[in-house]
Amino acid sequence: MAGDGRGVFSDVAAIFAVVFGDGRRFLRFAGLPGVAAVALNLAFVVLYPQPESQEEMAAWAAEAFPFMTVFWTVWAWAFARMFVRWCRWGVTGEDAIGFFTPGFGARELRLLGWSVVMGLATIPAFLFAGIVISAVTALGGFAGAMVGGEAGTQGGMALGTLLGLLLGFLPVMMVLGRLGVGLVPVALDRPSALLAAWRATEGWAVRLMWLMLLIEASILVPSLLGGYAGPAGVLVLTAVTAVLSLAVTAAFAVLVSRVYRETLGAQPGA
Repeated sequence: MAGDGRGVFSDVAAIFAVVFGDGRRFLRFAGLPGVAAVALNLAFVVLYPQPESQEEMAAWAAEAFPFMTVFWTVWAWAFARMFVRWCRWGVTGEDAIGFFTPGFGARELRLLGWSVVMGLATIPAFLFAGIVISAVTALGGFAGAMVGGEAGTQGGMALGTLLGLLLGFLPVMMVLGRLGVGLVPVALDRPSALLAAWRATEGWAVRLMWLMLLIEASILVPSLLGGYAGPAGVLVLTAVTAVLSLAVTAAFAVLVSRVYRETLGAQPGA
């Protein structure tokens, strides 16, 4: 994958081709929790439409909290099941799991635990992203004001925010990609290897950064269309976004599995 002469766009396209190339495998690996997660997304939009008034947000959040607890529990289950199945398939070729197999035991719980550790390790990168976004947004507003007054300020801040998001989250994607390789051993019932993965993927930093950004950005496409959709269209886009969320999890697992095979997995005794 690295140094094979192909660009990151073709790599990402190849990864999603693997994910969607066998619809039955995708459905089996998602399993019942994956379908339940998509259904919960649709139910949330129907049952708890977000209020337009900020004054109503607190009451809305309190009312939706019990549902959201179930929502995030099911999504955590779906993430763990998908990540484990795609990693095991990507490294060992293991493909034997049924749609109704629960796929939630000690292995998945360990994966979720180490995912939390990985998330905590990315906090400095997120803080850096916040600083960059604020600074670039302010600079964009200042530059816009110099060119076009008040209207230029708003346009400059909008462009600055977009540029700040890109520049700020590139390091976040790099950290998640490199540490994510260390989750693969957990899916294989081996000890976690976050620190070892960080060291082993030093030469992959830039490539993983762009690959992760493109994979994660794919989920934003339906969101960009949300403002133009009617009620029925919103439901369709919600379902598409939920399925893409599962696909992004699968793509992440396929990516880090491939990098694992070429780094940690290629080391003696792996």
